[in-house]
Amino acid sequence: MEIKRPPAKLGGKRAEFAKGTAVTGAKGFVFLSGVTGRDPNTGEVVKGGIDAQVKVIFEEIKSRLEELGTSLENIVHIRMDWTDPAGVMDALQKVWKEYCPRFAQDNPDRDPPAMTGLGIAALHAPGMLIEVTVTAAIP
Repeated sequence: MEIKRPPAKLGGKRAEFAKGTAVTGAKGFVFLSGVTGRDPNTGEVVKGGIDAQVKVIFEEIKSRLEELGTSLENIVHIRMDWTDPAGVMDALQKVWKEYCPRFAQDNPDRDPPAMTGLGIAALHAPGMLIEVTVTAAIP
């Protein structure tokens, strides 16, 4: 399987996302339902702000992708719906450094997936700051 993610540029600098993603030779794709910052054991919204919620979200995404035969490395598109954009990209970079260094901003060979972000008024539970939906290729 080959995944191509040509870099996007904003203001002459490399953006946090790819222009798009092209996949050849995949066995299929995984389309995850939106994942929110809820503790998987209690169902309660995680306290600690955007950093804590994004970490819980990507732990869950990692687990779901592995269960379905793929990994974070094979993400081809991310959609994030947030109630406030403050700190979202910083929180995402922390997660990338820990779980998928290939996508991290400080990696000179970084290769992030295509992303879409949308600001919304509210999510379906008080204190919920972000919901993330992912599409990944199956190698």
